[in-house]
Amino acid sequence: MTAQTALENIPQELRSYPQWVCHDAAKRPINPHTGQLADVSDPTTWGSFDQARTIAEAGRCAGVGFVFTDSDPFVGIDLDVSEGSGPSDGQQRIFGAFNTYAEHSPSARGLHIIAKGRVSDGGVRNSALGVEVYSSGRFFTFTGNVVRSAPIAECQPLVDALCAEIRPHRDTGAGETPNPCPAPQITDETLRERICESAANRDYYEGRVSDWSAAYFALICAACLFSSDEAQVRRIVMASPLVQDAPPKGRETRAQKAERLWAREYASAARRGAQERQERTQAVEHGRQLAAGLSGQLARATAPAQGQDEKPGRSLLRSARDLQHRHFPAIRWAVPNVLPEGLTIFAGVPKVGKSWFALDVARAKADGDCVLGQQCDRGDVLMLALEDNERRLQDRFRRITGGGDFPDNLDYATEWPRLDEGGVDYVANWIEGAANPSLIVIDTLAMVKPVPTGRNKSAYDHDVSALKPLHRLASEKRVAIVVVTHTRKAQADEPVERVSSTLGLTGVADTIMLLGRGPREATGILYARGRDIAEFELAVKFEDHRWQVEGDPKLAFAGDTQKILIDAMTKGATTPKEMEEATGLSGENVRQTLQRMVKAQRVFRHGYGKYALPAWTDTPAFLLDTPHHTSHSHNG
Repeated sequence: MTAQTALENIPQELRSYPQWVCHDAAKRPINPHTGQLADVSDPTTWGSFDQARTIAEAGRCAGVGFVFTDSDPFVGIDLDVSEGSGPSDGQQRIFGAFNTYAEHSPSARGLHIIAKGRVSDGGVRNSALGVEVYSSGRFFTFTGNVVRSAPIAECQPLVDALCAEIRPHRDTGAGETPNPCPAPQITDETLRERICESAANRDYYEGRVSDWSAAYFALICAACLFSSDEAQVRRIVMASPLVQDAPPKGRETRAQKAERLWAREYASAARRGAQERQERTQAVEHGRQLAAGLSGQLARATAPAQGQDEKPGRSLLRSARDLQHRHFPAIRWAVPNVLPEGLTIFAGVPKVGKSWFALDVARAKADGDCVLGQQCDRGDVLMLALEDNERRLQDRFRRITGGGDFPDNLDYATEWPRLDEGGVDYVANWIEGAANPSLIVIDTLAMVKPVPTGRNKSAYDHDVSALKPLHRLASEKRVAIVVVTHTRKAQADEPVERVSSTLGLTGVADTIMLLGRGPREATGILYARGRDIAEFELAVKFEDHRWQVEGDPKLAFAGDTQKILIDAMTKGATTPKEMEEATGLSGENVRQTLQRMVKAQRVFRHGYGKYALPAWTDTPAFLLDTPHHTSHSHNG
């Protein structure tokens, strides 16, 4: 079912109101008449459902939305589910209580429930609980991806009960400062351990930073989250290697600067710490209220009207038999058998040729040419060459195109905002505007990765939250997004552990691709593993400014004598004596070479005094064509 077809599932009663707008990738309301921003308080910027749908079907917006007003009977309930988690017990109870139309939000994580009712002050929002309720002054995006197909029901008693439960309670009067929410008393050693539980905070504490002032404030914030004792926080921070061991700047030591800045920085950090502790406490308390308390008011309000028993969690379950008969579209390939749709991490050591490889893949996809021996379909490409300038990029294009025309459907940029500062939205906007969006290359991750804020978030969590929006975008739009990054210097037994950063980075990605140095100059090893591709390892060679496939590394990098023995074994020789007779090599040469080949896993001992080639020579798990020459396409 396409997105446009799904819109037909929206109840006709709702579609009949002329309160429809379009929306962009950032979920801003768009006037269906002009394409400019719409205003939820100005009916002249709205239109009919058909007008908004027509714009969406033409691909000129991300989707459609409905504006809630005092003149219509509808109320919308938004249940926002955090990335990487499922609905809370409270959200499940809300869904079970409202027996009315419900559909997935555009992200497919959240849920929009549409009922009839009125909120006294237009709306109630509780971000800590992930629940919002509005009956006027807001618009909801609509997808038609139905979760519960039911008529829009009158639910005023439920709306009143829900709003009473989720409305934040205010215990302080106007102008009063919030409850400071003091932290429990802990020892200095415990505070130090709490701070260093986060990898980022541990780096601040140890002084492994590039911006001392930012790290100093971040360290105070981290300490204030766990302690509201200023004297204790001062002891820990002032004794840290960040303050004691950092080299002086100018005439002032770091310890002197820390003392000078203390009063200002601590006051701000203490407010942050108290606020965050209060938010966490409120979230836990309100979560308990929804999980336990809502079962009282909501169940009592629901029972007379609906007379049904819908258990929490049932809406998330599907039958395996139904799955058996569902039809899904085939995987889209940016490069057949090599680069599927989804998010790919492409990593390698510095200066190994990652950017040349990424640029050649982008060119081949835009031109519909060959790369790595694979014929690509033509598609629109976005190349973010963020470590290059235009002069260097022009020179590289000239080299990989062999002097031919540059692709006219490959857009590029040498500057781009970070992912959390509009970078993801910019990519989404490009996808929406492209005729056939197929591939986005981001070279490199370091140029767009969000900067750690110093809040109590582990490095793993930071990596997951950094790339999750890109992963979701690639999945929703069915494009390939390749993020180029580095491998770590330390060796690792598991290939994916060689990617620089935490396992959060590789865990989010659909495909991991590594480019390592080969045993000879201008050679490399391309390794890939993913959810939609078979694991493979290829020998590659950098020739004429492009990476060419050489074949299986075990064969491609074998020496001349080893290749002679491999040829003899292919023809049936299994013992050193048989190989000596078949090749004319001396017995000592054969035995020593076989020992080296066993160590390199190019051959295996098979029984007493016998040797065999590994299985990959007979039944390779993955095979690429290896033409001697790869063509250059010169279409514009």
